[in-house]
Formats: sequence, C-alpha cells, structure tokens
Amino acid sequence: MGTPAYMAPEQVTSPDAVDCRVDIYALGVLLYEMLTGHCPFVSDDPCQVLAQIVHEPPPALNRLVPPTLECLLFYGLLVKPRDHRLQTMGEVMTILDSLIAAVRSGQPEALDTFDDPGRPGGAARGAGTVEPRPRA
Repeated sequence: MGTPAYMAPEQVTSPDAVDCRVDIYALGVLLYEMLTGHCPFVSDDPCQVLAQIVHEPPPALNRLVPPTLECLLFYGLLVKPRDHRLQTMGEVMTILDSLIAAVRSGQPEALDTFDDPGRPGGAARGAGTVEPRPRA
C-alpha cells in the first residue's frame, strides 16, 4: 500500500490500475516536502490524508520558489489524473536537466518561465508557456 502521504490518487481510487506513474507523483510529493518542509497533504488521520490527495489541490508554495520549479511540480508531477502527469522519469529528467543547465549558465531568469515540452495530452503538456499558480 505505501505511506499515505506519498500515495498517488489512483492508488486510492483504482489500486488495480496502478503503474509506474505513481512514482512520478511520489517524486512530486518529495520535491514539495523538500521545498516546504512538509508533505502537501497533512493530517493525523491517514484516511483524511487520502481524501485530500484525491479531492484537494496541493497548497501553494512560497514566493521564493522559482516559477519553473513550481510549474514542474504542479503541472507535471502532482497532477491528479495520471494521464496528464509527466509519463516517464525520462521526461522528468529532461526538464530537471534543463533547469540545472539554466542555473549553471548563470541565467537563473530562465527559471521564471516554464516552456512546456509541447506534447499533447494534458495540463503539463501541449499548453506552451504555463502561468504559475497563485502563491502563498
């Protein structure tokens, strides 16, 4: 079953349909935790955590998080419908590599916009430049 806080929505709603994309969601939870100090959904009641995972959007991030990283998190990793999430860790690595290259090049302003890979199929794909969500 796994640790409730790191479970993908489909692990709760359709456990027989689970595939490798649950790991992409779990990576999103881990990244969120690294950026905020806590998981996106927190409760003393594991059933409440599972309900939040299925029904609620993750809380907004601090304004200091670069918009590109925020967009990767909310529009690529923590997307509830798995078909709209990034589909492979290879896709995740391609985006992370470009973020690292922007920082190393001395052009961190490149982190201010999220240029979507342009693949069809969901919020993380095919939308061109994605606007960041409102921030805390």
